[in-house]
Amino acid sequence: MKILESCEYIAVGDINTLNQCMEYEDRKERRKRQNREAAKRSRLRRLKSVKEMEEMLRKLSFENQILRYENIKLKTMLPK
Repeated sequence: MKILESCEYIAVGDINTLNQCMEYEDRKERRKRQNREAAKRSRLRRLKSVKEMEEMLRKLSFENQILRYENIKLKTMLPK
């Protein structure tokens, strides 16, 4: 158990100090876990926004191709 390993220097008779140490280590581990989970959620949000931007870029690129085609078509219809 990780908590006991870091608190092993405390004398066995000093239960209050041992409990405080174990609670501190437990909070520290909980914070680490929460930070990892928050980082994972942040990465997923970024990934989602990147995918949305890529999709938007594809749509705009396609619309741009259509407009180019229509522009060329209109230019060919103009009298010379």
